[in-house]
Amino acid sequence: ERVLAFSKTDECAQLGEYESHFVKAALKDFERAGLALSPEDANKLKSLLEKDAAICSEFGTNLGSDKTKLFFDPEDLEGCGEDFIKERLGKDEEGKCTITLKYPDIIPIGTNCVVAETRRKIAEAREGVGAYKNNLDLVAQGIACRKEIATLLGYESWAEYICSQRMSGSYKAVDDFLSSLETKLHDAGRENLDTLLKLKETHCKEIGVDFDGKINARD
Repeated sequence: ERVLAFSKTDECAQLGEYESHFVKAALKDFERAGLALSPEDANKLKSLLEKDAAICSEFGTNLGSDKTKLFFDPEDLEGCGEDFIKERLGKDEEGKCTITLKYPDIIPIGTNCVVAETRRKIAEAREGVGAYKNNLDLVAQGIACRKEIATLLGYESWAEYICSQRMSGSYKAVDDFLSSLETKLHDAGRENLDTLLKLKETHCKEIGVDFDGKINARD
């Protein structure tokens, strides 16, 4: 209240650019914290923020505690490196490498494994109903919760709420910038895609697998 009252004084109006910006930023931070809301809405905001934190925490826990295991022959992990394969060989099944859906396993496979079928199985396992427990539901809950938070604070969307504090200043500025890039880079992107397709076709011929004529996310 004191900062708000000071912002309306002649003394504040005479502040320099830096000091004036500081006052405006302080007021904005107070508003984003819900201090300008009614007691009822402030309590609602507090509950929503706690809910959002709980959703994020559960989401992260699910990622770290997932028990999914897949088993591959060493040759199915070609390209991942000898040490990577040795560390996982025989842990659960003799002659098989145990692969989980945790990042230390799936990132090297997605980056280095030359066996497309292995990458496909990992991708499908990650998207399966049994992976990461109820994380898909948590994502939906989180989106709805953050929409409520943004609306309660007077923002059109969560994106606007976040961007308003960033260098961009608004979601529209970000969207306009990305749209302009998309237009400018479309032709170059098309050329790069054609190059990648040719490289994939050559690679498929070298390792003796069928070329499907497209770039998949797992490629």
